[in-house]
Amino acid sequence: MDCREACAKVQDYIQNRLSPDELKPFLEHIKCCGECREELEIYYILQMGLRQMDEDNDHYDLAAALERKLQISEHRVRRRHAFLVFKYAAGTLAFWSVAFVLFMFVQMEL
Repeated sequence: MDCREACAKVQDYIQNRLSPDELKPFLEHIKCCGECREELEIYYILQMGLRQMDEDNDHYDLAAALERKLQISEHRVRRRHAFLVFKYAAGTLAFWSVAFVLFMFVQMEL
C-alpha cells in the first residue's frame, strides 16, 4: 500500500469501516510510514476530540486511545490470520482423511 492509498483509508479506519483484507496492509503501512501515521493521529485526535467534547467526556488522552486502537487492530489481524491458517489446515486434513478412507475402501474391494 502506498501513501496515497493509506491516506484515503484513514477515515474508514477511524470509523471501523476497513475490511479485514484492507486492515492488514493499512496497519503495515502506518507502522513504517511516519507521515501517514502523523496524518492518522491528526484526524483521529480531531474527530475523537470533537466527539468527546460533545459527550462531555473528561478523558482526553487521545494519543493513548489511538495507540490502543492500533494495538487492538493488530491483534484482530493476527487472530484472523491464525483462524485462516487453522481453517486451511482443517480443510486439508479433511480432504486427506476422505482420500485415505476412499483409498482404503477401494483396497478392501480388490
